[in-house]
Amino acid sequence: MIHRYMRTTALIVQMTMFSVSAFPQAGELLTEHIILSDYNNACGIAGVDLDGDGDKDFVASSFDGGYVCWFENDGYQTFTQHQLISNFPHANVVDVAHIDSDEDFDIVVASNAANIIYWFENDGVGNFTQHTVIEGWTSATFVMARNHFDSTDLDIDGDGDTDILAATVSPGDMVSWFENDGNQNFTEHTVKNNWYWPRYQTAIDIDQDGDMDIIGTAKAGEVIWFENDGDEIFSENILISDWGEPSSVKAADIDQDGDIDLAATSVGANQVVWLENDGTNNFSEHIIQSNYIGAISVRIADIDHDNDLDILAIGWIGGYIAVFENDGQQNFTEDIFCETAYDMITIFPIDLDSDGDLDILGADYSTNDLRWWENSLITASTPGSKDSDKDQVGLSCYPNPFNTETTICFSQPTTGHVELSISDMNGKLVVTLIDTMLNKGDQKITWNGKTSDGCEIKPGKYLCRLKTKKMEVISSLIKIK
Repeated sequence: MIHRYMRTTALIVQMTMFSVSAFPQAGELLTEHIILSDYNNACGIAGVDLDGDGDKDFVASSFDGGYVCWFENDGYQTFTQHQLISNFPHANVVDVAHIDSDEDFDIVVASNAANIIYWFENDGVGNFTQHTVIEGWTSATFVMARNHFDSTDLDIDGDGDTDILAATVSPGDMVSWFENDGNQNFTEHTVKNNWYWPRYQTAIDIDQDGDMDIIGTAKAGEVIWFENDGDEIFSENILISDWGEPSSVKAADIDQDGDIDLAATSVGANQVVWLENDGTNNFSEHIIQSNYIGAISVRIADIDHDNDLDILAIGWIGGYIAVFENDGQQNFTEDIFCETAYDMITIFPIDLDSDGDLDILGADYSTNDLRWWENSLITASTPGSKDSDKDQVGLSCYPNPFNTETTICFSQPTTGHVELSISDMNGKLVVTLIDTMLNKGDQKITWNGKTSDGCEIKPGKYLCRLKTKKMEVISSLIKIK
């Protein structure tokens, strides 16, 4: 069930932490860099550490060139190109995940003209072996093996291995998932067929019943939630109908009330929206932007690191990309940071330079560019603070990396309110450790590596964030096995 009404995007005078007049908007902190300018009709892009050296690499597809390459980061954002496959006509979609359930990331690729979906097995240092997922899919429009927002691989049947979700217009205009038997032999299961031109899909446990659901878009004009009954039988719940040409959908707890909401775009209706879950899986549609020409793709991420979730969207025909900054109450301020994305289809938030804030990768079909936008938020001074704030506060964590627990130490310059929290690299809050008045002086607290719900966090990189009235200091933490 969905209730439709408009929430007008308004100018936000005061952000959650920073005054807009005194502190740059998110878009003003994003600096564009061209990685490569001759990647023939650049199409799909996804990033992760592929060679296990601690920095972020990425993989990208070339539509007319018919090839897929991965790009090795030297740690200073200079990239070396490695070809995975050529003679793969209309290579359009890529993803990365632990397909074989080992510690390294593998790659999945699909094509709009070839008849195969491949996965490439990583040996851990960036050498790849090609394997077939399925043959006979001649017009794939989408493939997914990982939910990058919450950093989880797709396990649609809950058996502990990574499955694959895909869509095609030939054969059958269908959405299917591919069941991994644990040895990377895949069995196709159709979720929906004869659904005119399925586009972007995503998978998450939207009703929080312990199994993974699927949410999909199609040129037919619908956004549908395919509810998993626990035995991978999916029932359809139409969330939006007759909506131009829905083009993209993402899932996260946008209003941070404990349930899963959605963000979506429609290239035909020229709209960016978010769908609010009331906690019982009834959704209300809120229009973020009603005239976003050629709205083709959407992402959810905390770009400005204020502990709420922003929306990123591409205006494909208009040639622009914007951050819609959330004020914490789901009022969104549009901040266009690129006006030359004339045929960009895909963006991917990632901390590419490993400085603790989210940068953005993009692939532009018309200009043949692979680009990234560097976010300078973490190195920027907040209003009323000095460049030496971090030194004055002395925020540190030891041991770091840590296994079971770590001690966080800092100095409180004056008596006042302090918030100390841990978030993941997408800005999603993990746990709040301190939210109270503290006296002036040295402070320390031991964190057991668990979320606010008492669940142990996964190995990976996290952000330790200390906020006072006058400043915000962020330090990185690494959890190891």
